Amino acid sequence: MDDIAYFCKTKPNFMKRSLLITSTLLFIHYLSYVVSAQCPGAPNPSCINTMGPCGVLNDGVVGQYYNDTISFWAPKRVDASQQSGGLFDSLDFVEFKVLNVTGLPTGITWNCHVPSCTYNPQPNGTLASINFCGTPITQGTYTVSITIKGTVSTPIGNQSQNQVYTLPLNITLGSGSNAGFSFNPSQACDSAWVSFSPLLNFPLPQVTQWAWDFGGGNTYSGQTPPPQLFSSPGSYPVTCTTNVYNLKLTSININVCGFTWWCGDIEELNCGNGNADLVPTFSTGTNNWTGNEISDNCNPTWNGINYILTGTAFSISMVEIDVISANDIPPVYTGSVNGPGTYSFTYPNYYNGTFQISLSLANQIIVTDTVHIYQTPAIDTIASTLSALCNYESTTLSITPGMMYEWTLNDTAVVQTGTAHTYTTSQPGSYTVRIIDPISGCSVLSPPAIVTALTNIPPGFPNVGISMNGSTITTALTGNYTYQWLYYDGIQYSTIPAPEGTQASYTPSFNGTYCLVATNSFGCYDTSNCVSFYLSTEENPFDANHVVVFPNPTDGIINLTMDYVNDDINIRIINITGQVVSTIQILNPKGYLNQVIDLSMLSKGMYWIELESSGFRRTEKVILH
Repeated sequence: MDDIAYFCKTKPNFMKRSLLITSTLLFIHYLSYVVSAQCPGAPNPSCINTMGPCGVLNDGVVGQYYNDTISFWAPKRVDASQQSGGLFDSLDFVEFKVLNVTGLPTGITWNCHVPSCTYNPQPNGTLASINFCGTPITQGTYTVSITIKGTVSTPIGNQSQNQVYTLPLNITLGSGSNAGFSFNPSQACDSAWVSFSPLLNFPLPQVTQWAWDFGGGNTYSGQTPPPQLFSSPGSYPVTCTTNVYNLKLTSININVCGFTWWCGDIEELNCGNGNADLVPTFSTGTNNWTGNEISDNCNPTWNGINYILTGTAFSISMVEIDVISANDIPPVYTGSVNGPGTYSFTYPNYYNGTFQISLSLANQIIVTDTVHIYQTPAIDTIASTLSALCNYESTTLSITPGMMYEWTLNDTAVVQTGTAHTYTTSQPGSYTVRIIDPISGCSVLSPPAIVTALTNIPPGFPNVGISMNGSTITTALTGNYTYQWLYYDGIQYSTIPAPEGTQASYTPSFNGTYCLVATNSFGCYDTSNCVSFYLSTEENPFDANHVVVFPNPTDGIINLTMDYVNDDINIRIINITGQVVSTIQILNPKGYLNQVIDLSMLSKGMYWIELESSGFRRTEKVILH
């Protein structure tokens, strides 16, 4: 487990910049983008004892439903030797929690296979899974980031840290298909080269031929046409005509002239007369054709046969008819055909000849499908309410509404997807938005909008920005700043008028609590710590040497310690609007005080802890994050 970094952001209470932010909520119901059902899936048992994400995300196809699962194994104990510097060998793994998944393409959502996304690895380890589903509407390669929080048990209490895993997810354009042919891609943006391939191809003794019509007089005859360019948006019907032919025998010629096997009988004493009487048979598969007898001809031809072949292997046999003596039968010739054409055959010393094979249309299949070329959305420019930010400010980026959007930071991290045409951020960087047509999935990337960070007030100013120097309150800031002193009378804050109230130092003339707002040349400002001033000779129990508030910032619990207390103490918790949200009274503390204050029920933000005792007051600023 890697080191954990905690990041907290706070805003000062005074002189806030007023921003007018207008947002439009656009509802688009497309391809079930708003998913109410849970994605199906369960952990893969084969992932037990694996490290990190188990498996990869399968590719998806634009416009087609997607569902996949990534599993994790959370063991009973984890190796902690490196992180603890050798102090611990291993520690109990007490909680595995999926915090977030980002970077998914528009149309894909996620959920864990348990509703809370929280898993307990005890006592034997456990499997966890993240399920992904939906219908993507844009192509591209996406980097999906999965943030996991792991918690281990140590001798000093439970310790947690986050780990981010990244997985690529590739979304491709789909191909079209029908009963007659396939084509890829089936849709595209602006223009596309599309490949076509027939799906019907019948084996011999049938012959398949294809005729393509791509529109606009563009045709092709053959099995695989070259890729076709569709150069502008539109819907283009494409027709493939598949002709299926039978092979048929149309004619056969047999020559027995000059051979003697058929003559010499009583009725054929002179072979030179050519008076052979032949009956041929042509056979394929399980059937055959037998011709009629042609008499007194040693080189006869049979035409108009129209015999349909049932196989590619054939045999030719014949009988020479004799009236008185026995018929003469020569050897059988065998061979094969591979399509239409004229074939020759020879059986040495017996006969030779030719036959003609032609095509006979058996079936014609005509299929028409459509290639869709869509118009890419018009490119648009991101508008922003602020282009340069102080550390407490945010800016709202906006684009023309009506589409779907993928907002990206620094060309890598997808920070928001959906129908919202605005994105509010406090993080500097380069922002782009992919504008997506929800019907076609065509998209265009906007030019970047650069959000920069302004120079801010030094970070120590809220805690040690001012101090008492005798009877004068001074600031440690030097340089080009403007100042405004604030006075707190225990009920509300008010500004001290110029010129005294706008100097780098201020000498109070009456009791109270004083703070300083400093603004630099960039317009960034912050509020200092507050100090109390009293025209009294009594020792102030709330002197900075005696009061400590920690941790600050806090996630809910603070400790208030004082080492000089002799009277009752009243504590008020005040929000940034001046409203008292909680009060605590400590009676007769008797010297040292260690008071735990729970702020976890309050909203995150800035609060003032006001202490009052024996007429003295002190105010401490606390950040709750």
